[in-house]
Parts: sequence; structure tokens; C-alpha cells
Amino acid sequence: MDDSLLPNDEMDKLRREIDFLKRKQGLMTEPKEDSYDMKNSMINLSRSMNSLIRIFKEASEDMKMDTHDAVLVSQKLVKILERLDKIESQNEKIAKGIVAIADMVEDLQNNAPRPNIPSPRMSQPMQPQHYSQQEPKPLPTYNLPPDDEKKRSFINFKI
Repeated sequence: MDDSLLPNDEMDKLRREIDFLKRKQGLMTEPKEDSYDMKNSMINLSRSMNSLIRIFKEASEDMKMDTHDAVLVSQKLVKILERLDKIESQNEKIAKGIVAIADMVEDLQNNAPRPNIPSPRMSQPMQPQHYSQQEPKPLPTYNLPPDDEKKRSFINFKI
């Protein structure tokens, strides 16, 4: 019998299969490392996406608050504009009233009889005008202190 239990052909075949399996096993280990990297990449991507979603949510809430504030400001501005319109119409009425009064005064001045005032060229003597016989109001008097007290006090008025 032969020294070997298996023929050479079969041994070669087995060697090739073992090499094939080793290579296949080698290929399997490389993808395992790649799958580990891919898993880490997916985890990092998931974290980044969650962070981005959180940022968008905060931005959305801020925009809602800004919109709410803008609505409040616009409502206040509308009220202010309404008040300004009322003031403008009131000022217009007041201006028209002032113009009407000025026109009335001008008409009265134009239609009023003018007193006869002799011109200086005329040689007519001026005639005294007679006023009613009322007592004139007394003028205010001053109680002045003596000279030595003037320096120490203020002037006292009596009306």
C-alpha cells in the first residue's frame, strides 16, 4: 500500500479548498471590520441627524415667538395710527375753525364804521369826549420801609 492515505490529487484538491476557505474567511474578516466602521458611521449619522432636527425645532419655536411678537407690535402700531388719524382730523377741524374766525374778524373790521378822526391838516379844534362819571380805580401803592430797612427787606405791594 501507499504511504499516504489519500491520493495526491485529492490532497491538492483539499489544499485548494482550504486555501479557498482561508481566503473566504479572510474576505469575511475584512467586511466585519468594514461593517464595524459602517455601524459607527450610521450611529454618528443618526446623532448628527438628531442634532439637526433639534436645531430645526428650536428655530421653528423661535420663529413662532417672533411671529407672535410681530403680531403684537403690528396691533399696537394699528392703534397708534388710528389715534394719529383722529388727531389729524381734529387738527384739521381746529384749523378750519381758526380760519373761519379770522375771516369773521376781518369782515367785522371791514364793515365797522370808522370813527371820525380829524386829520392834522384840518383846522378844526378837537372836542373833548365825555366819559361816564366813574371814579378811577386807585393805583397800587407801595409801602416802602425806611431807608435803613430797605437793605434788609423786599418791597411790599398793596393792591
